[in-house]
Amino acid sequence: MRAWSLSVGLACAIVGGGNCLAQESSRHGTPFADATQYELPEHATRASIPCRVASNQVTFDCVVNETPDVHLVLDSGMPIPGVLLFTSPHVDEAGLTLSEDTVMVGGAGDANAAATARIGSAARVAMGELTMRDVPVLLMERPKGFPKNVDGIVGGALFFRFAVRIDMSASTIDVIEPTAFEPAAGASVLPLRRAGGFVFVRAALTIDDRDPVDAELVVDLGANQALSIYAHNAAGIQVPARSIETVVGRGLLSPIRGMIGRVRSIRLGDFTVDGVVASFLNPEHAHAGDSNATDGNLGAGLLKRFVVTFDHAASRIVLERGPEFDEPFEYDMSGLAFDLAYGGERAVIAVVAGSPAARAGIEVGDVVVAIDGTPIGDFTEFAWREKLRVDGAHVTLRMRRGDESRDVELVLERQV
Repeated sequence: MRAWSLSVGLACAIVGGGNCLAQESSRHGTPFADATQYELPEHATRASIPCRVASNQVTFDCVVNETPDVHLVLDSGMPIPGVLLFTSPHVDEAGLTLSEDTVMVGGAGDANAAATARIGSAARVAMGELTMRDVPVLLMERPKGFPKNVDGIVGGALFFRFAVRIDMSASTIDVIEPTAFEPAAGASVLPLRRAGGFVFVRAALTIDDRDPVDAELVVDLGANQALSIYAHNAAGIQVPARSIETVVGRGLLSPIRGMIGRVRSIRLGDFTVDGVVASFLNPEHAHAGDSNATDGNLGAGLLKRFVVTFDHAASRIVLERGPEFDEPFEYDMSGLAFDLAYGGERAVIAVVAGSPAARAGIEVGDVVVAIDGTPIGDFTEFAWREKLRVDGAHVTLRMRRGDESRDVELVLERQV
């Protein structure tokens, strides 16, 4: 048996209970070769994949070998070929072909964090109208913080082969032969730089009343946040005056701390987006590797305001104005950051000083059992997060501390 090391930068954003996959990848002599064969509908140059969008995360169901309803996250920050799957009884049913070789998978938040993954393959992975054959697979234990209804991640397998057009408002993904893709009228074309499997674009950031600052950002569809800034890397970029300190995400084995504030505006090509909620990561929690040389990352919380096409063959990202372009950016208004607990409940891992939760006496380690009488596990996907993002709303949290439970009433207020 042989072992290699691989960094795919798995990170679960837990602020407000969402999830993201951070962007970090390098292959160091691994045998993870890509021999995938792709099949589109007969005589077609594109294939459509129905998807869902929940908590700013693009997901869809696929068939692995003959096992249906394998639930994947689409992540442009997952720059390895094939599919990464998490072990579970459902995934076991797929009958993957596994070798004895392993790879150590590292991630964001802690440069020393790593988990072991098996190297294998699937004879067939079918998603919507697209079929892939002889697909490389990494199989690993589910990272802490991932919801149980997520079976794995796909990224480079699609983005490196096709122009990938994602319309979150219409819940569709189109994979298009690069030679057949043309930007729509009125779209804005941004040059992209690709390095180490990552996609980088340039943007102009305006913070408070300061002059705009040019920044290079990793485009990471798997990150549910709108914008993350590595403040220690970004020359001239400062944390907004009105910001809060909290846990802004979770790496593979450790929490990621930083500040949350509003960027006055971000300009992407011909588009300017105002009032973006952004996280500013502490230096010790920025990502290692190639992406660490950039100023941050651009996530689905902002990308969902566009119809976005990744066209690696032409070194460009194409943005079309989407129906949600003018929707305001909001953040958790309770003052809590959460991680998964048992049975879908949420454990408190940070309480913002002076927030409604802090004034109510909620502490790190307390567990949120229900909101307004509805168990957390009964909410669809992450719908419960929206209940904590309404300024002035009255909510009742059922909290558990040790063996004792109590109801806590909060009046929500905007934190940033």
